[in-house]
Parts: sequence; C-alpha cells; structure tokens
Amino acid sequence: MNTKKLAAFLLASAMAVPAAGCSLEEIIDNYNAQYNPPVDHVPRTTVSESEASVYVEDASAVFNHITYKQEMFYGKYIADGTVNTEMNDEAKAQFIADQNTFTMNGSHGKLTVMPYRVDIGPHCNVTPLNYLSGYNWALLYFYDAQGNSIQVQSAYTIDGNSMRMQLIKDFDYNSEAGTLDYQFSGDVLKYYYILTTDGLELSNSEGKVLLRCEDLAGEDPQVNVFDANLTEGSTKLDGIDTINLTAEEQYVMVDGTKCPVTGYELSEDGLFKLKWTTNGIPHAVQTAYLYGDDDGISLMDGEHFYLYNRRSNDLYTKKVNTNVSVSDSENLQSLSNDEITALEGKVDQLYNDLEAAFAEAGVDATINRETGEISLNSVVLFAVDDYFISGEGQYLLMNFLKAYTSVIFDDKYKDFVTSIEIQGHTDPTGLADHNQVLSQARANQVKDFCLSPDGGLDAIRIGKLEPMLTAVGYAATHPIFAADGEVDLDASRRVSFRFMVDIGANAQ
Repeated sequence: MNTKKLAAFLLASAMAVPAAGCSLEEIIDNYNAQYNPPVDHVPRTTVSESEASVYVEDASAVFNHITYKQEMFYGKYIADGTVNTEMNDEAKAQFIADQNTFTMNGSHGKLTVMPYRVDIGPHCNVTPLNYLSGYNWALLYFYDAQGNSIQVQSAYTIDGNSMRMQLIKDFDYNSEAGTLDYQFSGDVLKYYYILTTDGLELSNSEGKVLLRCEDLAGEDPQVNVFDANLTEGSTKLDGIDTINLTAEEQYVMVDGTKCPVTGYELSEDGLFKLKWTTNGIPHAVQTAYLYGDDDGISLMDGEHFYLYNRRSNDLYTKKVNTNVSVSDSENLQSLSNDEITALEGKVDQLYNDLEAAFAEAGVDATINRETGEISLNSVVLFAVDDYFISGEGQYLLMNFLKAYTSVIFDDKYKDFVTSIEIQGHTDPTGLADHNQVLSQARANQVKDFCLSPDGGLDAIRIGKLEPMLTAVGYAATHPIFAADGEVDLDASRRVSFRFMVDIGANAQ
C-alpha cells in the first residue's frame, strides 16, 4: 500500500466525514476499493456441455461413487491455522486440548491421535524411503503434550473407506554406500477418510480432523500443476499426455504436440475446467478433480480416471525399484523412458518364468511383485521357536533351489540378477530381541543350506550363487496384514528370497 497516497486520501476524507457520515473503517475500505482492487488469482473459465469432449456437471456425484486409487491421495494437507509446518499458537493450543493421545512405540511420548499436517506422494513427501518398492509413504505431523511438532513417516494402504498408517520408528540412509536401514514401530493407526476437493478428512473413534489442500487453502489459492504426466495404466483425457499450469506457463501436451491453454479453473465446487487449442482447433473438458500439489492432479468423470501424477523423469518407477538396490535407484534418472520400459518388461518376464518353474516343480512359493519377495512359509521350514531346518523344509528348499536357479542362471538372464537377499521374518508376538536373533539365525541356516551339497545344486551353480547371497533377519519389522488390517501371524512367519538386477544390463 502506498502510505503517502493513503495519508493524503485520509486527510481529504476526514474533512468530509461529518457531511458524509463515514467511519474511519469505511474510509479505508473505500480507499482499498479504489487503489487496491481485489486480485482474482484463480482464472475463471466457463465450459459448456456442448463444447466439451468430457463433461461433469456435479463433482459431488462423482466423489460419492468412485473407488479411490493410491495416487488420488497425493498432496499436502493442513489443518486450519497451519502455516508451513507449524500451527499458530492459538490454533495449536486448541488442537492439543481437543485431541486424544497415543504413545508411539520406542520413540516418542504421547502424541495427538490426529495429525495436523499430512504430505503424501513421492514429490510432496521427498524421502529416501521412496526408493523402497511395495510401499506408499505419508509424512504425518503430530504434536506432543509439550507442543513440539513430531514428524513420523508412515506406510499407508487404502481399504475401502479406511486408511491404515503403519508407522516407521526410524530409518537411516547412507547415500555414499547406497544403503537404507529402516524399522517399523509396530504401531498402526486406522482412520476412516473422506477425500474431496475440500481436502482430506480423517476420523476414528478417537476424533476427527479436516485437512485442506495447502495451496488451495486460505484467501490466496495458488494453483501449480507442473510437468504432470499421465500415470501408467490411466485413461488418457482427450489425447492429453501432460498438463502444465503454472504462473509462468500454461499448456498441455497432446500426442507430443505442445498446445496453449486458453483458460482453466479449479473451482471450489470440485470441477476442473480446461480449454486449449490444437492447430487452431478449440478443445474443452470439465471433470471432477483432486489437486496433488507437487504430484500433479487426478481427474475423474465417474466412469474413468485420468491420473496425471508423474514427472517426465520420475525416479519412483515401482516395478523397477522392487528389484533395484537403493544405490541403483538413484541412477534410474539416467535411463530413458524406453530403457525403463525394457527393464520393467525383463523383470516381469523373469517373474513369469519363475512362476512357471515353481508350478512345474510343485513348489509352494508366494511371489509378491509389489515387494519383490518370493516367500516360503517358515512353519514348513522350522519347528516352533527353532532355526534348524526340518526334513520337510529341506525337501521344499531343494525343489525350490533347483527351480529358482534354473531360471535366474538361464542364458536369457545372463548377468541380469546381481544379488539375492535371504530374509528371515517373524510375527510380532514375543520379545523383539528374541525375534531378531531367531530371524537372523533362520536366514543364516537357509543361506548355508543353499550353498551346501545337501541343497541339491551342482558345484557350478553353487559357485555362481555364493557371491550373490546375503542373509538378513528382519524380526517382525515387515509384517503381512490381512484384509481387515490386522497382522496375519501365519503369513508373517516366512523366509523370503529377493533378487536385485543390474539396471545397466541389456534389457531388450
């Protein structure tokens, strides 16, 4: 505000106050209206049904009937009164006073049950944990009883209208060594959710909180959809590959052609309106939307999802990361899209060949392509609370090893598999220290059996396998969950094989 101009305006206006009957507040309002007209930061765009290739009239009807996907939760969400990563003093005091609390195992004192901020998505929640495949991560902000902000990473899953947050106790990333050590706390928070343009509402028997989209909250909404590319498996919206809506530039990429945006709006009633031209021909769409902040935007019309959540050079290619070391994950950005696709295809084919080999050999092994685990039930391999492999377990391992090595050592995959981690897992019952020792001992026993003549492999295969194998005990830090969100104790007791591949190998 120009203070000299305001002073002159007030002086002139004050002399007229008795005649006009205006208060000082009204005078200031009149000045602001004259010299500081309101700025409309969100472009207003009208799209008619007749001109739109995709048209949604009522966004709420779409939200009431869709089945939500993981990418649709991407974004940064804050409670009222939050600025950046802290609430203002008044809002904080009220938030803490209204909250029930819980105690997180091993790390913190009592924390508010509800978070006051949540960041979801690989670019909204930038963390080395994103290099781990099989998980979707959310950063939760809580307050403790003293008003300290506590940040907790959580692996989240969606089941119907509920979210399950599996909390991380701690993790350590060594960028030079390319290693990432992490441990779940054992705590699982369960929330019911409502996700709309208004934001993310979380609730359970302990309370409720509404978290609004950070960029769209307040009086000055700022839309910033940058380099938002179509997610694999998503329906393409009227030929659009990429959406870019920033203060500097607004365009869409349509089948490789850059097309200028002539109007757009993310309206408060949940409608995304977009107009653009291709070779002078006008186009328009109107859909329901969920704003993903640094992770793009999700669009839907009730029948199809149009998910634009991926950057051009995105590190977090889940299929590849599943079987790529943490150090190699950082190097994925050096690969082209064609190289990534070829690598994904080769990993998929390797899994297909392993499934066929196990089926032919009659081996009961569970393949989880999301986590990269190929699991054998430890109940078959070991007696209760023991780490010596049973006779039945030895027979299972012999058949497994013959089928497994026949595939990974096939000429088709020459030098493709670089290392194999044998993982020991327990269920969460029992003492943590005991479970750690037991899981490590079981992994060691399986490794030793694989490299011994008793494992049934010839000397050539043993020689190839020996430098590739490591054994790690994870105790109960990687439990398996049933559909109801509870830990599946039987499935959690397992020994797993997880292979890593060379991203520089010929993936054609």
